[in-house]
Amino acid sequence: MNEKKFWKIIKSSQSVFAKRPDRHQERLIRLLSKRKVEEIIMFDVIFSHYMNLANTWEMRAAAHIITDKFSEEFFSDFRGWLISRGKKTFFRVMKKPDILVKYVSLRDEMDWVGYEACALEAYERKTGHELPPANGIKGKKWEEADLPGMLPKLWRKFRR
Repeated sequence: MNEKKFWKIIKSSQSVFAKRPDRHQERLIRLLSKRKVEEIIMFDVIFSHYMNLANTWEMRAAAHIITDKFSEEFFSDFRGWLISRGKKTFFRVMKKPDILVKYVSLRDEMDWVGYEACALEAYERKTGHELPPANGIKGKKWEEADLPGMLPKLWRKFRR
């Protein structure tokens, strides 16, 4: 999975349901569920990258003006929704947040919860397990008793 494929999946998930976040998300989850596990993981990594890219004070101001909300959770949902609008819209808005006026109306539901979890849900449907967090701790969990055998040189030097 690369960024080009990422945006292609986002575009493919859009339909007449694009104004209904719940249906749009379900369509995205179904598309991701058909992919290989590695591609679902990479989708999540790329999604996280764009979430971080959109984590700006200008974007926070735009989201706050639209709904008068200021929580971290809401701002995360907003950024996920922005990514779901597609590459062209995402980068246009990133360049000039005020053009959001073209993409959001007062009649919209403004219920943008869930886009950030689409890859997580697709992974779980595909594997029956939860997707490990992208920034979480990697590797095999250990117990104190495992350490002498796991890192014997360090153990001998510092723990004796």
